[in-house]
Amino acid sequence: MSALPFSIAGTRAKLGVLTAIVDALLALFFPPECPLCGRELGRDPGPRLCRACARRLERAERGCPRCGVPGPAAPCRRCALHPPPFRIARAVLVYRDGNEVAHAVQRWKYHRDEVMGRALTALFRDALASVAPGTWDWVVPVPSDPVRLRRRGFSPALALARALPGRLGSVAPGLLERRAGASQVGLGQKEREANTGAFAVAPGARIAGSRVLLVDDVFTTGATVVGCAAALRAARAAFVDVWTLAHTAPPGAARREALAEHAPTATSVRAPDRSGGSRDG
Repeated sequence: MSALPFSIAGTRAKLGVLTAIVDALLALFFPPECPLCGRELGRDPGPRLCRACARRLERAERGCPRCGVPGPAAPCRRCALHPPPFRIARAVLVYRDGNEVAHAVQRWKYHRDEVMGRALTALFRDALASVAPGTWDWVVPVPSDPVRLRRRGFSPALALARALPGRLGSVAPGLLERRAGASQVGLGQKEREANTGAFAVAPGARIAGSRVLLVDDVFTTGATVVGCAAALRAARAAFVDVWTLAHTAPPGAARREALAEHAPTATSVRAPDRSGGSRDG
């Protein structure tokens, strides 16, 4: 029986090589297309987007240093009043109603667009490429609601977790469990917060002192990752970091960010000339 895992590993390695060869041959005769606009990408078999579409995906470049909510690079009011149980939360993209990110994520999650899924998981993997090896012990995907998992046929959080290189930590899809409870989709913030008790560490799991990376597809209100992180910390995880593919921008965030960018600074506003003459020259 001891030889079985090695034979499985060898089979998986051979299948990986065979898949790479088939992908290369398909790319040779059928060059891949951008899953967003359909533009031909050339003969690189790797899943990706054309440059124009990649630029249209809004990146999560600044926000609260704790929860990562898009906006000014300063602690948000919510984190200041109620510090979350995770150490930090970061995202690759910003999800706004009607933007290109929302369109791409919805096509993957709700229409099972596998080409789009490969492009998005590649973006996620690339975003964490510079993270030091061994930063986390466990990479834990947020468990899916069982009803939606059966309907959808796959777990976006698990797909993202498995896209990451093994040097970042071991993927542990069974470490967290979702207890019986309503799905978070369609719930308001207060309802989501009341539903976070649906998460628990699997019986017998030993994570005391472990460094955990929690992975999900979209950070919406934060109630889901807060519930998961609280369960992990209650099981004595050393710390929990959160990475998601996208973070939902709060209502009115775009307007507030635009006003903040164009607000006059202390150096840009000249003091009035009290001498009665001009300061120019």
